Amino acid sequence: APVQVVWREATLGLDEQVLDPADGDIAEQLLKRLDPRHTRLDIR
Repeated sequence: APVQVVWREATLGLDEQVLDPADGDIAEQLLKRLDPRHTRLDIR
């Protein structure tokens, strides 16, 4: 039978993203950086 494990404390990393309006629309920059086709999330 499947078992669910709850990890009550987890250390999370923080990446600061610097966005420059001179590089175009901020929302578009965020969408491009967070595109799941190019972004990996290591959940190990």
